[in-house]
Amino acid sequence: MRVVRCLILGGCVLALPALLAAQAAVEYSTTTAAGTTGAATAGKSTGKSIGGAFNKLGKALDKATAKESESKEPAPAAKKSSTVTKAVTPAAPTPAAARSGPVEVDRIKEGMSRAALIDSVGKPFMKISQTDEGGFSETYYYHGPEETVIVTLRGGKVTQVSTGS
Repeated sequence: MRVVRCLILGGCVLALPALLAAQAAVEYSTTTAAGTTGAATAGKSTGKSIGGAFNKLGKALDKATAKESESKEPAPAAKKSSTVTKAVTPAAPTPAAARSGPVEVDRIKEGMSRAALIDSVGKPFMKISQTDEGGFSETYYYHGPEETVIVTLRGGKVTQVSTGS
């Protein structure tokens, strides 16, 4: 009999925390749901008031448009055009823009203009423009045969050609 009492008492002691945790979870979810419902109700009224404001604005704009259209003369009917539109095909890319593959470093000379550089070796794969104590400069990066070719321009002219990784 004593063993049975111990088992019942032990079961109650073990079950009590679980029951209290379940009760706390139920109470928490109930309060959260009540708070959410209140927030939803508040959000609903806010949505209605914003909707009402836009509704009034729409009506005012409709009235203004109606008054404006009443005061204007009707627009003349559009004339039929006999112009035929011809599709234009884009020009083929210039050889410099279409270049791919490594750049020949010996084609780049110090003193070349930006336009001559691009005509000679094409557009760089990366370009950085900056202003420093020497003024405005541009750095163009090209894929070289083995390394990256770095071209520095100042005042629209090539001032330095180097290779690097």
